[in-house]
Amino acid sequence: MKKSMKLFALIAMSASTLSTNAQNKKALASVEMTSNYTKAENQEGKKKSPEMEATRKIGEKTVIVKYSAPSVREREIWGELVPYDKVWRTGANNATTITFSNTTMVEGKEVAAGTYALFTIPGEKSWKLILNTDAKQWGAYDYDAKKDVLNVEVIPVMVEKTLEQLNFAFDDENNLILAWEKLRLTVKLK
Repeated sequence: MKKSMKLFALIAMSASTLSTNAQNKKALASVEMTSNYTKAENQEGKKKSPEMEATRKIGEKTVIVKYSAPSVREREIWGELVPYDKVWRTGANNATTITFSNTTMVEGKEVAAGTYALFTIPGEKSWKLILNTDAKQWGAYDYDAKKDVLNVEVIPVMVEKTLEQLNFAFDDENNLILAWEKLRLTVKLK
C-alpha cells in the first residue's frame, strides 16, 4: 500500500507541475512521500489535512519532514488563510517537524542532529525559515523565538500551476522544496 501511495503521489505531483520552471519540476517529480493514515481513517474517509512525511538520505544522514497537508479548497492562501508577517506552523494541526540524523547545513548554517519545529514567517517578497527546539507543539501558538536554532531569509517563487495540497519534496540537489498553491520555496541542505 505504501508503494502504491508513493507512486500515486509521485504521479499526481508530476502532473500538477507541468507549467512550473525546470528546477521545481525536478523537485516535485523526485519527491518521496509516505502517508501516515491509519486504517480507521481510511475507512471513514480522508482527513482534511492528512499527516504526510517526506524522507531523503543525503550521504550518511537522513532528513525527515513530518507535516499535516492542508488543501487550498478555493480559499485565498497567502496573506489571508496564512497571514503575512506572522509565524506559521508551515502546514496544519501540529507544528511541522524536521529531523536530521546528523549535523546538517541548512541555508549555509550548521544545525545539530535532532528534531526541530519548522516554522516560517511568510512575507510578500521574502520569508523567514525558522528551526525551533520545541518540536512538540500544536500550531505555532506557543512559539518562543528564544528556542530558535536557525532563522534565515528565503525567497519564494510563484508559478502558474496551482498545487491543491501542501507538499514537501526533495530535488536532485537534495534541497527541500515547500510547494502549495502557486508558491514554491527552496531550502538548501547539505
